[in-house]
Amino acid sequence: MEDQESLQDDLNKLMSWSDKWLLKFNPEKCKVMHIGHGLRTEYEMIEDGESHKLQSSQEERDLGIYIAENLKPGLQCAKAASKAMSILGLIRRRFGKIDKESFCLLHKTYVRPHMEYCVQAGHRIWLRILNVWRKFNGEPPGWSGDWNTCLTTNV
Repeated sequence: MEDQESLQDDLNKLMSWSDKWLLKFNPEKCKVMHIGHGLRTEYEMIEDGESHKLQSSQEERDLGIYIAENLKPGLQCAKAASKAMSILGLIRRRFGKIDKESFCLLHKTYVRPHMEYCVQAGHRIWLRILNVWRKFNGEPPGWSGDWNTCLTTNV
């Protein structure tokens, strides 16, 4: 209980500081995330004598990074992989059959930047991308089948 009171006291000090310096917070946009425990304590911000309860959030996005209350990268990886797969589908629909160099260039330009936000699942997603690609396009004629060159070489 002591920690919750301390945090509420810090919120009150923050609000008095913002009043003093005329830098107002918008309490409607402020949220609280409970990390690492199941206690669901409610916090409030007092603005102009009016009390605003802070919303509780299980996940938030800030600067393009998703953070969940369990601090595991699963949500970030799922979002990055989903975006990469949708871009790959767009490439497949737009270009149909495509040669190795063009695919590698498109992959490095449009798909790989999204996968860099998900290093933990990168190889698994890369294999999934290759399987989808092979399903719709097959092996290009004269290609040795070394799909990993798209990851390691500069095209």
